Amino acid sequence: MINDLNKIVIVFLLLMFLSISAVSAQENTSSEIDLNENMATLELEEKDDNIKAERKEVDSTALDAGEEDEVNFVMNEDNLKGTGSSFTDLQELIEDTGENGTLTLDKDYTYSPSDSEIVIDKSITIDGQNHVINGNLSTRILHITGNNVTLKNIKFINSNNTSEGGAIYWEGTYGNISNCSFVNNHAKYGGAIYWEGSNGFLSVCSF
Repeated sequence: MINDLNKIVIVFLLLMFLSISAVSAQENTSSEIDLNENMATLELEEKDDNIKAERKEVDSTALDAGEEDEVNFVMNEDNLKGTGSSFTDLQELIEDTGENGTLTLDKDYTYSPSDSEIVIDKSITIDGQNHVINGNLSTRILHITGNNVTLKNIKFINSNNTSEGGAIYWEGTYGNISNCSFVNNHAKYGGAIYWEGSNGFLSVCSF
């Protein structure tokens, strides 16, 4: 009887030990699963943050490039405006120059279909600094009605007119032109200059 009781106690203790071990193993497994899940979540969050950071960096780079391109575009546009000068531009410069003033050219001027011939109706000096005024074989270049006008160091090319004065029709008095050249200018009378005004003076010009 005592032996049977001892056997029962031993079996009971063994069952309790096995139960405790199983519960402990299950808890450890759950802890490991939770830990692995946390590590996986943390790793995914870190990757997501890196992706966001990379996207943000790319977006910032694209924005910077866009701003730089825009600045370059504006600068290039200004440069184009500086070199593309028309008869209208030159006419405005003449009008902005005061009576008896001097206008010094820093670029060439070319006729375009929206332009008209250039009119000088006041006393003024224009120093071309060897720049070119090009009629584009479409128009007379200058019509001078003002007195005491001086022209120097200008190249007049490619003018065309069906009446008087291809490059210049000079009506004003006491005009003065020096160190100018005339190339490929055409008119019915006076392909280079038709001088109607009195007391004009011309020196060191080539035709």
